[in-house]
Amino acid sequence: MEMKKKLMVGKSFVLSIFALCVFPFTHCNDDASKSYIWYYYNIDSLYSNEVYDSGDYIFFNVGVNHYKALDTQIDSMRSLYKDNHYNQVVYDDGAEVLVNHLDSIHVISDSDFDSVHLAGTLLDDLFYVNIHGYYDLLISNYGRDRECQLNYTKKISEFEYKDGHLVSGFVIKLPNNVNPIEKEHNLTITYYFTNLKPQILKYKVVFK
Repeated sequence: MEMKKKLMVGKSFVLSIFALCVFPFTHCNDDASKSYIWYYYNIDSLYSNEVYDSGDYIFFNVGVNHYKALDTQIDSMRSLYKDNHYNQVVYDDGAEVLVNHLDSIHVISDSDFDSVHLAGTLLDDLFYVNIHGYYDLLISNYGRDRECQLNYTKKISEFEYKDGHLVSGFVIKLPNNVNPIEKEHNLTITYYFTNLKPQILKYKVVFK
């Protein structure tokens, strides 16, 4: 099995939220492509990456160990999402996505946030997820039928099943204006993907 370690998301991604999709720029290769998405990867595992304070938000970055999808998986994905009639030049060597569907995310802490969010209870309504993906692009006929979104942000508690299709990057963030009653927290963020055991990531945060 060919393994490849890659940081799927980071500071550059989280700064580009809510960008509307635009038709691709011309690539140096003038050949038209039937498919917009060129690369598909299966997740092997996730790992905790840096905690980054942007001033407005605290970001909990995640890394992804992954390997290339089989040709049969790629054909199946292209058929399922109807990515077979793009017929234009693709920019930047083609998009890449995860085969695994992101089903849900949950966040808990070992300390109290407030009188409602006690230790061990879900904090999904406090934390947000930023996602970059291509599902909306494909179901809008590559943006030809309507404007579409590649990047979006929502509370984890509002995350829906449709949000987890064709994900390319993701990151969890917490507004910096929160003021937990307890300042030291060991956070557990659990990601649930199809065909993968739950991915449990740990982060330690000390609030001011």
